[in-house]
Amino acid sequence: MNWFAIILTTCAGAFLPIQGAVNARLGRALDNPILATLSSFVTGTIALVLYVLIARVALPDSATLLRVPLWAWLGGLIGAVYVGVMVWSVPKLGTATAFGVAIAGQIILSAILDHFGVLGLKTHPISVMRAAGVVLLLAGVVMVQRG
Repeated sequence: MNWFAIILTTCAGAFLPIQGAVNARLGRALDNPILATLSSFVTGTIALVLYVLIARVALPDSATLLRVPLWAWLGGLIGAVYVGVMVWSVPKLGTATAFGVAIAGQIILSAILDHFGVLGLKTHPISVMRAAGVVLLLAGVVMVQRG
């Protein structure tokens, strides 16, 4: 098991509720969840451009860019929709419920994608244990909501 990847990913995930709360506050301050989402992505873009410049990351050539399937460019759009929905939903549902529901959606779709090996990923069939984990997570979301 790759413990470094697990710990790093756990830490990255732990920061998402902070991002949600910060972006929700920005949305209230700007009185517009879309402007808050745009501001979040602009800030992130500036940080990434600075990193690429400082680290001297080699940029791909045009031939490489043309080989990328069109669907592979949708990650930014999906991210923008996700952040926008979280900016809108965190003030309405609370951070725990909004992220619990979002994580439940992530786990359900992840299990389906893994099972079928969608987008060229290695298959990880849905087992009884995996299905039970999904059900327990959904039960946890209900408990957090009713808390």
